[in-house]
Amino acid sequence: MAWAAFWALMATLNGKAAPASCRRLAEELSRRSVPDIIGFAERHAEALYRLDQEKFGTLPVADTTDRNGEPFPQSADGFLYARCAVVAAGQAVWESVFFDVGEFAPYITAECDGKWLLCRMRHTGLLPGRSGTTRPGTASRATPTWTAGRTCGTEPGYRSTGIS
Repeated sequence: MAWAAFWALMATLNGKAAPASCRRLAEELSRRSVPDIIGFAERHAEALYRLDQEKFGTLPVADTTDRNGEPFPQSADGFLYARCAVVAAGQAVWESVFFDVGEFAPYITAECDGKWLLCRMRHTGLLPGRSGTTRPGTASRATPTWTAGRTCGTEPGYRSTGIS
């Protein structure tokens, strides 16, 4: 799938990965051919992978601090969901974060949760895996690539779709 076609499908979300908009996207994808669905999944994985950078992953959760008043770091799950929210926001937002890290920050909040994008697609079988599971023998993207072996939380069920 070409990037233009991917972003046209993402526009179905109207900028947010809410349950209703993700359902619309899943319905639209369900009317597509298998190669289109696979192409969408590959572009989606690539869009998330390109956001898998330390400069984004080390940003703190907005308006949240720990007991000592220090900025609260993102969890691995939170980082994945923030990346999903950025992709759901559309091509213009996705491209802008690469030029200005501050553009990523608004998507690191409890209110801006992109997890529905993954959950809905997996629930309908349009993306690999199921929420909460990992198929045996599949590569996992549980730990962001920039952590270089450091211990990090896990993201159940999220796996690479061939983009490395």
